[in-house]
Amino acid sequence: MLEDHEQQKLHAFERQFMAEDPQFMRSFTSRAQRLDRTRSTGSMIVAVTVTVVLCSLTLGAGSPSGAVAFAVGIWLVWWAWRDSHRRKQSRDGRPR
Repeated sequence: MLEDHEQQKLHAFERQFMAEDPQFMRSFTSRAQRLDRTRSTGSMIVAVTVTVVLCSLTLGAGSPSGAVAFAVGIWLVWWAWRDSHRRKQSRDGRPR
């Protein structure tokens, strides 16, 4: 997390770059948004895959309650992830 004076300097640099070359700043912002979506989607795929493996292992070990616990856990993580993306998209003005 940046301190207040660092945050102010960062905003000053952003304003300066936007004034000098707005097209560059727009292209950088769109690339950063695409990278953010790709990274978060990839993380969710890994989390689901790991959960499926853990559910399979706990079922194989004879613990259906453990498998259900893993399944509920990943469902909660997925729900929170989806909700945060919807909020972010509505805040950014992008369609869902």
